[in-house]
Amino acid sequence: LGIGLVIALLGALWSASGGVSNLINAVNVCYDEEETRGFLKLRGLALMLTIGAIVFMALAVGLVAVAPAVLEALPLGIVGTILLQVGRWVLLVVLVMAGLAVVYRLAPDRDAPKFRWASVGAVVTTVIWVIASVGFSLYVDNFGSYGKTYGALAGVIVLLLWLFISAYIVLLGAEINAEAEQQTARDTTRGEDRPMGQRDAVKADSLPG
Repeated sequence: LGIGLVIALLGALWSASGGVSNLINAVNVCYDEEETRGFLKLRGLALMLTIGAIVFMALAVGLVAVAPAVLEALPLGIVGTILLQVGRWVLLVVLVMAGLAVVYRLAPDRDAPKFRWASVGAVVTTVIWVIASVGFSLYVDNFGSYGKTYGALAGVIVLLLWLFISAYIVLLGAEINAEAEQQTARDTTRGEDRPMGQRDAVKADSLPG
């Protein structure tokens, strides 16, 4: 049972990293980059991002589901409880933004952009993702008929649709970052400033027109 569980988990991780690998390729398209990294390097990056996403989900579940019970058990008073309740949501939003910024820096096959140039799309994506997630949840609760249509598979279908929407929003953030970089002649890549044409990044090496 132990070995079987390990094999199943590794298989699930490998399959999930395949989806992340497709996301990496899509981010490359947003940045007009061609993928030149080898299979092992690309899959290694996908595995790393997948594990990071799993860690983030664990933290998110802790902040959303576990933290309220812990806060109720602590003698914090009304003010302290309110501050911590607000703080956990702020922390969750910050974690989402930071995670997206990491994806936008590492995913495209190019010299990584400075953090502030990856943060623009991360902020916009986080705002849109929160609004879309709330809207999708309200739609499923009030108008969706997935339970009648798919029966026991309704939960899986809803999850896949939410992931599909989330992936498109992530790519929208990548497009925003890419276009923002192309609007300036300044070097947006990490390290010392280099002249245009020597930055190993299509968007940083070109201007519109």
